Amino acid sequence: MAYQTFPHFFGVSDGTARIVALVEGNQKAVEDLAVRAPGAKIIPDWQQAVADPDVDLIDICLPDHLHYQVAKAALLAGKHVYCEKPLANTAEEARELADIAREKGVITRVGHAFPRNPVHDLAKDIIQSGEIGEIKLFRGCQHVDMYGDPTAPFMWRADGKLAPTGIVGDTGSHIFSFMDFLVGRVSSLIADNLIVTPRRPVVEGLAYGEQVKLSGNESWAEITNPDATNLLCRFENGAGGIVDFSRVATGRKFMQTYEVYGTKGSIAYT
Repeated sequence: MAYQTFPHFFGVSDGTARIVALVEGNQKAVEDLAVRAPGAKIIPDWQQAVADPDVDLIDICLPDHLHYQVAKAALLAGKHVYCEKPLANTAEEARELADIAREKGVITRVGHAFPRNPVHDLAKDIIQSGEIGEIKLFRGCQHVDMYGDPTAPFMWRADGKLAPTGIVGDTGSHIFSFMDFLVGRVSSLIADNLIVTPRRPVVEGLAYGEQVKLSGNESWAEITNPDATNLLCRFENGAGGIVDFSRVATGRKFMQTYEVYGTKGSIAYT
C-alpha cells in the first residue's frame, strides 16, 4: 500500500513503484499480500528474489538478525536496498554494507520514516535559519506499551539472539533518526539498558504485544535484550542529549516527543 500511495504524500511525479515479487514464509500472509499487489510473483525464497532480473529494489522487512545477510546479498547482486531498522546488529556489519553499496553504486535507505513528516522539515528549517540560535540540548523520548503487561507473550523481538539491540534498535532508532536529522552526529554516549520483565510466557501464533488469557501450563522464556533504555550523549557540535525509550510504558500506546533548545529559543514536538 505504501508503494502505491507515496506519490500522493511526498510529491513524487514519476509514478509509483511496481511490486513484482512477494517473499513470505507464511502462505496465508502471502495470499493476503497478493490481493494488495495483483500480478506480483509469489516467491518462497528470498535468494530467488535477489537473483530475479525483474527486481530492481529489495525491501527488507524481516526479523533483525536477518537484515545483514539479506542486505549484503542484495547489494552484491547490484540491487537497490530499502531495509527496516536496525540496518544490522553491529556497527561493523553496517559499515560493511555501506562500503558495498558505495562500491556497487546503488541507492540504499533505512526505514527511518518519521523525519519525512513535513513538521520535522519545518523544525529543521527553523534550526538551520538560526532563529533559535546555537543548539545546546536535545531531549527526546519514545514509549509504547506493547510489553507493558508482564504476561504478554514472548516473541523474537525479546530474544537477544534474534534482536540483540532490543528496544534500542526497535524504538530508540526512531529518536536517533530525529537526533541525526535535527542536531547532527553523536560523538559519545553512556546508556543504561534495563530488562524490566525477565520472563514471558511462550504462546504460539500471537502478534507483538497481543494479550492472551494464560492456561497456567505455558513454558516461559527469558528476556535477553533491553525493555527500556536511558541515554546521555554528546553531539559532535558540542550539544548535549538526554534520551529515553521503552516498550513497557503501560498506558502509552504511542508517545513520541522531542525538544531542541538553542541560545535564542526552542522547538518542542509532542
